[in-house]
This record gives sequence, structure tokens and C-alpha cells, in this order.
Amino acid sequence: MQTFIDKLVPAAKRNHTEHNILPSLTIAQAILESNWGRSRLAVQGNNLFGIKADSRWTGKRISFPTQEFVNGKMITVQAYFRAYDSVSASIEDHGRFLLTQRYAKVRQSKNYKEAANEIWKAGYATDPKYPEKLISIIEKYKLYEYDQKEGETLVNRHKIIEVALMLQSKNVKYRLGAKAVPPRIPTHLDCSGFVRYCYLASGSNVKDGTWHQWHDSNPVKLSDLRIGDLGFLQPASSPGINHIGLYAGDGKWIHCNSSRNGITLEKTNIFPYTRRFKGINFTNVIEEDEDMAREKVSDRDLNSGIAAIKNLAKLKIINSPDRHIEDLKKYPWDWRMWVVQNNIAERVEGK
Repeated sequence: MQTFIDKLVPAAKRNHTEHNILPSLTIAQAILESNWGRSRLAVQGNNLFGIKADSRWTGKRISFPTQEFVNGKMITVQAYFRAYDSVSASIEDHGRFLLTQRYAKVRQSKNYKEAANEIWKAGYATDPKYPEKLISIIEKYKLYEYDQKEGETLVNRHKIIEVALMLQSKNVKYRLGAKAVPPRIPTHLDCSGFVRYCYLASGSNVKDGTWHQWHDSNPVKLSDLRIGDLGFLQPASSPGINHIGLYAGDGKWIHCNSSRNGITLEKTNIFPYTRRFKGINFTNVIEEDEDMAREKVSDRDLNSGIAAIKNLAKLKIINSPDRHIEDLKKYPWDWRMWVVQNNIAERVEGK
């Protein structure tokens, strides 16, 4: 299967560069429409996408039966399809096919989920489960990794916060100028060293120092904040010492600070300047979790969070468990974060 994917990547990336069509969408459609290149249409006509030969098509064509939804039912119809001399020619034509105004929103899509839904809405396929099928293929085979452009780094937002919580569980203290590089677990870090460590452990080599981190990032609106984004206490042009933290979702920030001599996860408004690193392509695989605040938390999940807090206190990783439990009852969607932190702590204790 990977051999088939590798065969499609170069042409899919060219479509991305020339037409702004995400490679993940191109490859997923090719897999779905051609059954991994095994369909009769793919074998006999190199047509990976089921594109029909309408009146605009002047090239080769081939006739095949196809299934379509008509009046809510799946029926079989005979249709003419485009034929190509090579698989690359099929992918290139797929890119040109999507250049019409009808597919404008597909080309404007910022991620594969949006693209999968927009191409179905535009009428590319009649199957109501078409977006769901494309998204499933993309996530199963990690096709979103091909969406990054040259010079970009692919980073999982939730990995950044998992690393931050691991450092908190190890009771890392604050010390100005303290730096470290994974996999060594430090005893001390400063605020920018903390941010850099979390990104390094997640696969992105960002620079150290709040000045560099400010200038290597772009402003982002509060309404557009995502897990792993940056918060600054002051703009880079301001005199004095700056401070930086990582957005952990649901209005919470995690940062290494001198006032509490360590890493703190809290709801706070001390970061009025919010930014996002340039040149990093973040994966969207788990981003639904950022909307947890709008979901009802079950008693079972809440109790799991409470149990995690109690165990972290038993391991002497946190103090004042009663206060944390009280906060959790106010903000119950934080249960998952406590469970993750507890799991990390237990793994560390077990080593």
C-alpha cells in the first residue's frame, strides 16, 4: 500500500504547489476511487479519480458501468470516463479539473477535513459518506504529513502539551538562563527554554529566547488560538524581561515562571499578546478535543480526573489536591488533562 502512495506523492505535491490542492486529498481520492489502483478503470485507463469524459474532454475515453446515488438509491449506470497514458497524467488532470469556480472552496481549504467536505459539497461525488471515507483514509495512512510545504515542520499540537505536562510532573523548577535539550529531563528551565524544550521534543527545532520566539512567530487572534500557540507578557519592543507560555486549550496556559518557581497550568489572562510559530505545519488529528468545554462530561470521566489528582498527590507531584479537585468540578472538561499527567507520572515512577 505504501508503494502505491509513494507512486502518487510527487505529482500530488506538484498539484499542491501549482493549484493549492492538498496532497492528502489527492492521494485519498485516488485510493478511494481506484481501490488502490486495482479498479478496471485504473488498470485499463490509468484513471485514478473516476473523472468522466464530458463534452470538454478531447482525449482518450473509455466506457464503464458506475454506481451513483439517484433519488436516495444506489443505481448502476453506463458512462464514459477519461483515459490517460500514465498515472501522473491522471493526477495532473485531476488538478486541472478542480480549477473551476465550482471547486474554489476546495482550493481554499486550510486542512484535509475542510477539503474533504468541500469537494463533496461541490458535487464531485454523490455518496453522502464520501467526506467521512476520505478523512478515514487520510488519518489511517497519515496522508496529512504530505500537506506540509517545503521548509515547514509537521508538529502534533497535543504532543507539545504532553511534554509540558511531563516536565511539570517531574517538578522542574524555574531558573533564569536554564536550558536543556531532549531527551535529557532537566531540573531547571526558564520560560523560553521551557517552550523550546516542548517543541524540540515534538520534532520542531525552534530558537531559544523570548526575543527570537517573538520574531519567529506571527500574531494570532484570541478567537483563533489553538493548543501549542504562544502567549507573551510584553511585545518584543518593550524594555525589561519578557515572559512566554504555551496555550493548553480551554483558556488555560502552561508556563515556567519565577513567581511560583516552576511549571504552572492555569486559567490566566497574563498573556495579552498571542502568536504562532512560522514555518510549522500543525496536525489536526485530535483538534476536536479543543472543543471539550462544550461537551457534557460524564460522571465516570470526572471521577477518573479526581482519581488522577489524588494519585498525583500521593506521588508527591502536586500539592493541595482538594483545591485541584474543587477546580476540576468547576471545569470538568479538564479531566483528560489530569489523567494524561497522571499516566506520564506513573510511567516515570515505574522506570
